[in-house]
Amino acid sequence: MKSKLESKPWELNLAQTRKGVLLGDVGEAIAFYYLTTHGFYLVARPTWLFKGQINKGELKLISAHYQRTKHEYGHSLNDEQIQYLKEGYAWDYVAFKSDWPLSFRHFIYLVEVKTVRGYRKSIRKPDPSQAKALGFIPILLIVRLLENWRVSVEMSEL
Repeated sequence: MKSKLESKPWELNLAQTRKGVLLGDVGEAIAFYYLTTHGFYLVARPTWLFKGQINKGELKLISAHYQRTKHEYGHSLNDEQIQYLKEGYAWDYVAFKSDWPLSFRHFIYLVEVKTVRGYRKSIRKPDPSQAKALGFIPILLIVRLLENWRVSVEMSEL
């Protein structure tokens, strides 16, 4: 027995939608592209494994890049950093950047993405003090959805 699919096209006006989760997902996709084209060699989502999975309760960093294999990159973090990501503020991405060719050091950034329509000024920012104390570099990416498919992305260190 075949299921019937709806044949009418579904339309949505992103400029006027009240679906905040959808706008956030669109903004995070744009932010991901921005990061990968601005020198970040790995952009990962902190992912917790839940009941019924191997290693349940552990934090894993899984690459968000569709062309990378889905390896776990948590070995780059120390125990305190992993504990903070499990229990602290829910950052959107953990991103890695290197200062190569000057050296082989890499820096770990915590990325908070805020998606807004137009040029709204008030943005709620997370408190970066604990993240900084643990050696992370917290950054805020503001993705502005403008008219006619235009986008503006601003990056600042918190």
